Amino acid sequence: MRKLSIAYLILFTISTSLKLFLVYKDVNHPYATAMVYFLIFFGLSFLINFNEPNLYKSISIAFGMSIGLSFFSLVLLPKKIGSEV
Repeated sequence: MRKLSIAYLILFTISTSLKLFLVYKDVNHPYATAMVYFLIFFGLSFLINFNEPNLYKSISIAFGMSIGLSFFSLVLLPKKIGSEV
């Protein structure tokens, strides 16, 4: 149990540092946030199955969830089109 909590702490630290890097370096590329989502979900799904690692399943879950979150803003949060006066 202690190894699992240390692994979650390391995953949280890495994901927080990646997001801070993206924010403070002003990276506006859509693949940058998708990559951070992918790494977070891959790490979480890998840690859940820590005793029986299945990399194909972990990568496919992470890929699907990161793609879904990347397009979340396009589907549910429409932006205004046109010029504002």
